[in-house]
Amino acid sequence: MVGTTEFKQDEDVILYTYASATTKGAPIYVSGLGVLIPQASAGANVQNAYKREGIFRIAPANSVAVTVGAVVFYDSAAGRAVLTRPTTGFVLGIAVTAGTGTTAGTVTVDVDINAIDDGTGNFGSGDVYAGRVMEVYSVASIADSAVTLTAAQVKNGIVSQTPGAARAVTLPAAADLLAICPRAVAGSSFKLTIINLAGATHVITLTASGTFTIVGLATVQPATSATFRIVFTDVSTAACVAYRI
Repeated sequence: MVGTTEFKQDEDVILYTYASATTKGAPIYVSGLGVLIPQASAGANVQNAYKREGIFRIAPANSVAVTVGAVVFYDSAAGRAVLTRPTTGFVLGIAVTAGTGTTAGTVTVDVDINAIDDGTGNFGSGDVYAGRVMEVYSVASIADSAVTLTAAQVKNGIVSQTPGAARAVTLPAAADLLAICPRAVAGSSFKLTIINLAGATHVITLTASGTFTIVGLATVQPATSATFRIVFTDVSTAACVAYRI
């Protein structure tokens, strides 16, 4: 068949062999493939058909109020939709209808699976995906003082300061950054550039905090910039490393 192609399957339905047993309609997550919805129940290591695109109805956890455009997670232990990363589960998609969960699960919401945004409802504006390095930037000009950066400022990629004295610029908690990067996996990364706009004196020092560590020279000299690769090293405990590059 050199020079020709042969139709195999629709992209929104794939055949896949999962290592554990699956239940019809109960979402699973596979790195590199995303959320998969089994179209039938199957035993472990048995090939099954899975939907990977479309809008699916699911019950939110009790008292969880889902709004249109919210990033929705799937709690595998409870089998319910939630709005924060669960201990066991994964990001499911974006809510396209609203509803508040009940104990009985009688209220449901519709979720567009794998339609992941950056956590603010703006699809494609900088989320960190498995196997991808996103390069969407905006500039945050910070005050001339010791500053702790917000997770959003770090994720947006460029921070500038005109220091009037030596200044410490502290990274946020890794957990805060993970919260706005719902599809990050270990190894996901992006760049952060710190620009020192001082003319001749006053150094900026990037400072670690909590489970956010720095590897390499942390100082940014006057009238220069420094770029760091921010890497999620552990998403279960929320740990990040900033590598000077």
